[in-house]
Amino acid sequence: MTENDLCFVSARDAIAKFRARQLSPVDLVAALIARSEAANPQLTAFTTTHFERARAQARRAEEKYMRKGARLRRLEGVPIAIKDLHPIKGEITTFASRIFAQNRDSVTSPSVARLLNAGAIVLARTATPEFSCAGIAASRLHGVTGTPWNPAFTCGGS
Repeated sequence: MTENDLCFVSARDAIAKFRARQLSPVDLVAALIARSEAANPQLTAFTTTHFERARAQARRAEEKYMRKGARLRRLEGVPIAIKDLHPIKGEITTFASRIFAQNRDSVTSPSVARLLNAGAIVLARTATPEFSCAGIAASRLHGVTGTPWNPAFTCGGS
């Protein structure tokens, strides 16, 4: 499986490969980071990245998969991206608005907390229209999000 192929592995397949020791969370996170670093400058899909933290969490997940009898959570080691609308305690959520450019969250939204508690790894925050009130992902704070197939076109609102 090539590094590019890894960018299209489903969560279900990734977990099965982690359990079978055919894929490492470290390798999956590394492939996604490499793809992001290559594509995001043109696409502006990610507004904030958490690559170093994701690498550390992937190493811990890999250690769990390697230990016989380790308690594995349902999404252990699966990298995800969270829209820049959903609060994560201690992090900045901007809602794609300059008004909230430095807004640091005091709570984590329940949906995100469930993902984190299940072992998912937040790789990045994704772009959104300002306050999610438009049909295209464009804001004065983050710019316009293009599609990977043709960056001259917008990906829509989500």
